[in-house]
Amino acid sequence: MLPDSEGCLALPEMGLKIGADGQKLFFIDSVTGKILLNVTELKQALQSEEQRAIEEAKRADAEAKRADMEAERAKTEACRAEREAKRAEAAEQRVIAETQRANAEAKARLAAEAEIARLKALLG
Repeated sequence: MLPDSEGCLALPEMGLKIGADGQKLFFIDSVTGKILLNVTELKQALQSEEQRAIEEAKRADAEAKRADMEAERAKTEACRAEREAKRAEAAEQRVIAETQRANAEAKARLAAEAEIARLKALLG
């Protein structure tokens, strides 16, 4: 086996090329031409990805807690609004009842005044 123009040996069965940089060997993907990560680089990449995943999970957890708090706040506000609507409805019913009572009193007063006038006319 002879090295190619870049000084690498082809490993066609694996789809790789192998090269050397001083005392260090490296692999190249034959299709993409990209240098593959070595074990140390893979470990570092994995650790970075794990850390990123942990941070993302923390952010997602914090967002879920925030959403839960917001939902609870909305629920509380809906309950408050419902109580206020019931109070307003009760106040409106009191106004209606008071108006009806006042109308009934006025009607009774007018009837009493008419009766007094009728009786005065009879006596008069």
